[in-house]
This record gives sequence, C-alpha cells and structure tokens, in this order.
Amino acid sequence: GQFLEKVLDLTDYVICSAPAFKLFVQGEHIEDRLQWLLSKGVRHAGVTQGSKGYTWVEREGRIKNQIAFPITAVDTTGAGDAFHGAFAWALVEKMNDEKCVQYAAAAAALKCLKLGARLGLPSLKELKIYLSEKSRI
Repeated sequence: GQFLEKVLDLTDYVICSAPAFKLFVQGEHIEDRLQWLLSKGVRHAGVTQGSKGYTWVEREGRIKNQIAFPITAVDTTGAGDAFHGAFAWALVEKMNDEKCVQYAAAAAALKCLKLGARLGLPSLKELKIYLSEKSRI
C-alpha cells in the first residue's frame, strides 16, 4: 500500500512478476492495474507472464504486448532476473521501450533453454544472433 506508493514516486520503470502485480497493484484487470501505475507517475509499467509474454503501457496509455518466444523450457529459474537485467542493459544502451522489451523477452527465453539461473544466461552475442534469426521469420 503506502510503501509501494512512496517507492513509485521515485520510479520510472515498473516491471512486476504476475504474482506481485496481483498482490500489490490496485485494479481489477491488467489494464486497470497498468493505468493505476501510470497514474502514480511512472513512465513504463508492465507485468511478466511467463509463457504468456509481457504486457506493458507507456505514458501515452496504449497497452502493448510482447509474445513470449516459443521454446521448450529446461529450467525457468532466473528467467525473471534475465528479463530485468536485459531490459536494464537495453535501456542504458538508449533503446526505445519496445526494443528493451524484445531483448528482455529473448534473454528470458534463452535462459530457460539451459539448466541453472546464472549458468543459463545468454551472452550478448547469443542474444543478438537469436533476435536476428527471429526477425527473419
């Protein structure tokens, strides 16, 4: 409640897991919850949904979706961390939010192909090759 609202005053990007999103963010539906986060002043609000992908909204208010890359998961441990880390990296590289989300979704998918949270993380080269191959499909 109050703690979250104080933190939101200091936050530009909110990326929630589905359980945290339901527990901490006010609203009945995904769209309501995303809009509530925007009303608190964040610039980008989203929720990771595993194999269902990522749903987010930016300040202009249009709801966007990134489908999850289709994979056969070996180990999902650390997929959320991979998503957040890749998103942050892409943001520092000055990519727009859509590109940040694509890199994040790809990093999470590639991580799930290998056993181990840290050992399963893709390299930047692997990530770029994967995205390049997917853009040709």
